[in-house]
Amino acid sequence: MTTIVLPEAAPQISQGRCRSSSPLLVLLGVVLFGVFWSPAFFVPFWQDDYTFLLDARQAAQEGRPWFSSFSADSPVCFWRPVSVGVYWRFVEQVLAGNVLAAHVANLLLLLAATVSVGWLTAAFLRIRLPDADAAFGGLLAGFLYGIHGAHLLTVAWVAGAQESFVVLFCALALRFWLIAATTAGRRGNLAGTAVLACTALALLSKETAVVLPALEVVLILWIWPTHKPSRRIWLLMAMSIGLTGFWWFLHERLTLPPPAPYRMTWGLNIPRNALSLGLFSMNVPRESLRGMLVDRSIVAALWATACLALQAVGCVLLLRGARIGRWDILPLTAFAVVGLAPHLFLAWNCYEYYTSIALVGYALVVGMAACTTMFMRTAVLLLIAAAAISVDGNFLLDQPSLFARARWGQRQLEQIQSMRDANPEAFQGPIYARVEDDRKFQSFGVAGLAYTLNRRAEDIVVLGPDAPVPEAGCCMIVVPDEGDVRVKTHLDKKGRGPR
Repeated sequence: MTTIVLPEAAPQISQGRCRSSSPLLVLLGVVLFGVFWSPAFFVPFWQDDYTFLLDARQAAQEGRPWFSSFSADSPVCFWRPVSVGVYWRFVEQVLAGNVLAAHVANLLLLLAATVSVGWLTAAFLRIRLPDADAAFGGLLAGFLYGIHGAHLLTVAWVAGAQESFVVLFCALALRFWLIAATTAGRRGNLAGTAVLACTALALLSKETAVVLPALEVVLILWIWPTHKPSRRIWLLMAMSIGLTGFWWFLHERLTLPPPAPYRMTWGLNIPRNALSLGLFSMNVPRESLRGMLVDRSIVAALWATACLALQAVGCVLLLRGARIGRWDILPLTAFAVVGLAPHLFLAWNCYEYYTSIALVGYALVVGMAACTTMFMRTAVLLLIAAAAISVDGNFLLDQPSLFARARWGQRQLEQIQSMRDANPEAFQGPIYARVEDDRKFQSFGVAGLAYTLNRRAEDIVVLGPDAPVPEAGCCMIVVPDEGDVRVKTHLDKKGRGPR
């Protein structure tokens, strides 16, 4: 194998040094990981969070079991029974709907996904580069993967836990796939069983796990020079494809056609999504792109440029020290393309966390470059700086950024709840929401009002800005273009409020 740059003695020197300090490095990595993501703890529930909270509370009130979401009485928009159905029952009932506890749970999920990616990287290194320090490579790869800006919403948005679930199970499936492909006997058979179990859990967490069989083929090709697959592996591949096909059969019968922004189309959306996902992979924040394209902000442009420059230079230094041969380029490229493929054809929506599976390939490269040279230390510092600037900048933005709208929405719900507590009779009748700014309203939506006021979603009617005043004896919540939400109570003919 032809390598780019790496003296043969470097791995030997780093192995003893890294292994002797592994427990300390692991502890340091976990602490830095927690500190890095700690600002996300202060983001309130917002948007889809309230939909899932409301559904979970209603399921509990109706006495439905936790696993009832594995089957559906009627078609649903997205069928994700593990990462939505079961998880939100846990958030609403075990964590009592506490947002701080939910963010801690999300962080632990991302940590678990990060560990699984590091574990996969270590297994890959033992096969592809037997003389490398696999433990150190896996640790470094997991850490840099875990702090990447693409994971911002998986911690700061409780609904983003879906991405951590799918990465966790996908990385475990790929790790056991490597073991099954390179190990004979009982251990290999057990690993094959674990592949199918993790594949099923990944598919039940999010639809993007459908790429797992293709990623398994990529890994097989990647290690082919030294480990040719046996008949047992081809059989396991057929079983994995069959399991994915069976899931797809169920998925099509349990779900509705996706909303317009999530439909697959062919047009300018493909190059637009490809460019956006490429920038997100380089730690460029989505909010900086919005600031440049919508607000024409110079600050947003500088923010995006700084993140891109730091990440790009870090990656160049990383590749300079990586033991990547000519054969590695093709499967590495294929891994990234397959990981991004499900999102390239989406009609409109495109977010940073869509790169999560493709970035596993980035982690593998980090593992192949892991050593204690000056190039590597500099690369790591630059990559950490890029991630820190990318993530922390989001918490400083004002309206109309996502987190600013989330904080605004939480303040409105707290005010509405205070008004309800002061005058409960005024909120007992019909509740109307007159929406003058739909973007602001979506920060909590109908589900947020229903969850906060302990009502059903059907009890709240949304009106347009020009809709007539509703009947007497009702409560109207106005979401204005400017300022805070206002609550108006319409009295009956005798001057009384709703009863």
